Amino acid sequence: AATVRGYWRTLRRPRRILVVSHLYAPESFGGSEVVAELDANGLRRKGYEVRVFCGRLDNGQPRYVLATRLDEDVVRVNLHMDDFQHLQRLNNRKPILERQFARCVDIFQPDVVHFHNLYPLTAGLVNVCYRQRIPTLMTLHDYWPLCIKNVMLTNADEICHHNGLNCFN
Repeated sequence: AATVRGYWRTLRRPRRILVVSHLYAPESFGGSEVVAELDANGLRRKGYEVRVFCGRLDNGQPRYVLATRLDEDVVRVNLHMDDFQHLQRLNNRKPILERQFARCVDIFQPDVVHFHNLYPLTAGLVNVCYRQRIPTLMTLHDYWPLCIKNVMLTNADEICHHNGLNCFN
């Protein structure tokens, strides 16, 4: 926290924060979505300029197509149920989605990007920020970065003691 506060103090232009979440209110109200919304609204109340990039579950629309304009406060991209399947998490390259995100970043020009759940999106969004030298932080809401099933349980529903790798045995 001290490092982040120190970074904020060094900024010269208006502080712009891009919040990224796999889903977002009011279309979804899971735990991480609520935290992302509380973060975004709290930052806005403190005077930060905030934009949200998030997924929107809509199997009836083309996958990874923008559901909103890139200049709106909440930018939504269409996801399909397949994006939420466990095996889909192994495929973490979604170039179309990464290009949509890069366009959002280019337009908004955030000073920092705060990631929440990414698994139905793609971890490649972090690479977009890295290439553009935008500082990032991530709130971990579950075990997704370590475990393909997100819960650190073996296939026999026992606690996994192998860093999420039991599912591959």
